[in-house]
Amino acid sequence: VLRFVFTTLGLSCIIFLIPNDCPALSSISEIHVLGKVSASHRRVTLSDLIDCGTIPEDWRKAMAEVDIGEAPSLGDRKYIDPNNLRPFLCQFIDSQGTDSSGIAIHFPESIVVERKSRELSQEEIERIFRGFLDESSPWNREEMVIQRITYSGPSSIPTGELSHEVVPSPHEKFLGNVTVAMNLFVDGEKVRTLKVTGKVDIFRNVVQLNRPLQRNETIAEADLEIQRINVGDSPDRFLTQPEEVINKRLVRNVEPHQPIEAKDLDKALVVRRGDMVTIVYDDPGMKLTARGQVREDGCTGDNIRIHNVSTNKNVICRVLDAHTVQATH
Repeated sequence: VLRFVFTTLGLSCIIFLIPNDCPALSSISEIHVLGKVSASHRRVTLSDLIDCGTIPEDWRKAMAEVDIGEAPSLGDRKYIDPNNLRPFLCQFIDSQGTDSSGIAIHFPESIVVERKSRELSQEEIERIFRGFLDESSPWNREEMVIQRITYSGPSSIPTGELSHEVVPSPHEKFLGNVTVAMNLFVDGEKVRTLKVTGKVDIFRNVVQLNRPLQRNETIAEADLEIQRINVGDSPDRFLTQPEEVINKRLVRNVEPHQPIEAKDLDKALVVRRGDMVTIVYDDPGMKLTARGQVREDGCTGDNIRIHNVSTNKNVICRVLDAHTVQATH
């Protein structure tokens, strides 16, 4: 059984803290002490024990400044013996300049103190969870779709000022099923931890083909369409900008309305077999050019065979652009 303890020291402190020039409180004829007390905060005050509807406002404020002790934990009870409270209350009244013997004080047979509680709603839990993902996940909030939010653990909490701390699982990717520990605090004291899980999907505009293309075909702008899709567990694997795809060559067959991945593409061909280009011979202290004909398709940076028209010999050259190659030997 948990009980409050009243001490002479505590009472003397109350009397000591009353200023000499404090205005007298209004007249009062009776006080009703509650038998069942619902504490709204971590600390119980004298005003919590009194039916404040039967006393003047200045008395309520004065009693609210008198600390009785710590409120019980959620689900627990504390008991106050009316015989202990009576002299405590009378001395407090006397300290306010009012004769307690002239006031009718009504005590119940027993006094039970419980912590006032409320249920944390599903909406509040979802708001905290969504807010955490908006702030902490690497994804653009416009791309995220959060659904199927569930939690485990009792959701009753004491009344008071609510705050929270959300702790994700180690190495959380914030994609798919996301689980967090939601630590709840009331008036700065930790009162509850909930395990909260939600499904996170990422929807993005991706580049797709609007017609089938075969391996080694080059993609034109007219072949493309943009579609918003759920990109699954690897949202960065699909290309999102047409510029990343146009003039690139496919390395596999791709069907219509199928998102394009970077691995589906080879580098864009900039020269083709038969094209005429300028060969640059860049030696220390000398730079020469000659006309050449491309012997094989190539991308920027590729080393390919070029036929030097003047010497009638093939030269290995690195492709610089669609019109220029540089001799490597």
